[in-house]
Amino acid sequence: FGNANAEGVSATYIGEGDFVFVTTPATYTVYQLSREDMTYSVYNIAMDNTLVEGKVYTATYNFATNQGLYEATSTIYFDVNGVVIIRSQSEEYKSDNGSYAPAFANVQGTYTVKNNQISISIGGQSFAFSIENVLKCNSIVCGSSSMTDTSVGYFAIGTKFTVVEQA
Repeated sequence: FGNANAEGVSATYIGEGDFVFVTTPATYTVYQLSREDMTYSVYNIAMDNTLVEGKVYTATYNFATNQGLYEATSTIYFDVNGVVIIRSQSEEYKSDNGSYAPAFANVQGTYTVKNNQISISIGGQSFAFSIENVLKCNSIVCGSSSMTDTSVGYFAIGTKFTVVEQA
């Protein structure tokens, strides 16, 4: 369950209500099911920056440095024209070390969305996120990061950010 073969290509899928989200290595497709007619059709939705534009996502997580284990809260603001800003706070780290300034925080960067994937470039760092449900866009999950796991403010692969605001 959860694996499929789409036209000879290995795929994964998730079902929710009358929708099925199918992911192959090259595509992401949303199908709408009709239980009455026992049919399905491709659900047309723009798979671009408009999926997250104007939305704000946040996560609270732990990170470890050579100085110890700390908690941080990071918030991602997706603005218009592919502009992104990430704000991050860690009172514990700041209290122990005098300041808290991850490379990605409080600077302007860029983002692009293709299918259900978000690519972010900010403060010399790059991140990739997946949108769990493109119809709701209520959460994104970190899939990769150019940061090391001992970097100040590092959020691990698999960290889930949930929407807090929508324009």
